[in-house]
Amino acid sequence: MLKKLFVYDMRALSKLLIIAHIPLILLAFLLRFTIVDALSHLETNDSFAILAGALLVLFFCYLAVVAFLTEVYFAYYTYKNLFSDQGYLTLTLPATPAQQVGAKVLSGTTWILIDQVVIYLSCAICIAGTNTMSLILDEMQKLPKDFFQSFFGMSFSEIIAYFMGSTLVNAITAPCIILGALCLGQLFSKNRILIAVVTYFCYYFLVQIVASGYMGYQMASTANSAEIFAGTPYATTPLPGMKGLFILSTILCAAFGVLGYFFSNWCMRKKINLH
Repeated sequence: MLKKLFVYDMRALSKLLIIAHIPLILLAFLLRFTIVDALSHLETNDSFAILAGALLVLFFCYLAVVAFLTEVYFAYYTYKNLFSDQGYLTLTLPATPAQQVGAKVLSGTTWILIDQVVIYLSCAICIAGTNTMSLILDEMQKLPKDFFQSFFGMSFSEIIAYFMGSTLVNAITAPCIILGALCLGQLFSKNRILIAVVTYFCYYFLVQIVASGYMGYQMASTANSAEIFAGTPYATTPLPGMKGLFILSTILCAAFGVLGYFFSNWCMRKKINLH
């Protein structure tokens, strides 16, 4: 039954989200050719550069909208499917609460991963031109060999690994947190959607506050260490604690994701109320 629920949810989510992601790919291809032309004609014609700049702004704005839309539409669909009038039909299916929750988490995770892959692919398309890649490689070669290690405290490969890992964890935990917030709203008789939205934003701001506090502490420690160890091999990096920040953020997301998942299962078994 879990497989059937997952397939149904994927079909329902894909109706809008596929359409929403197609323009991002088209913009990426358009931007890729305008950037190549801008680099080729930069000295003789600046109209290409102006067009490329305008498309670049549009591309990143739409990229942010699509990423936001993916999670918002998942939340909307989940609420509609489980907790609105449609929920009366959904919950009469021969499926356990764990299967209902599992299908939503799997479909949400799948689409968030698709969203991230499309975003990365679009960015790659933008810089896929020969001129663009040559320019990027030339600039990279000008950097000191230990630039990333000395500036971020991590090698370039470590940065990529941590970034990809945090992306994967976020894709898995985001649906759990969204579903947990929606279930929490169902414990109240009024303003359920508002409570769910406030709950999610409280989670978001809590993570930001903890991360900011951690970075602030690291910055203060760096300032003190820089005075003591200035000019020695023990001097700290300009952006300290980046590795710790990646790890801390990932742990927080994972912890809230696990909490949201088990809380959702508990609510679906014990406290669900569609009235």
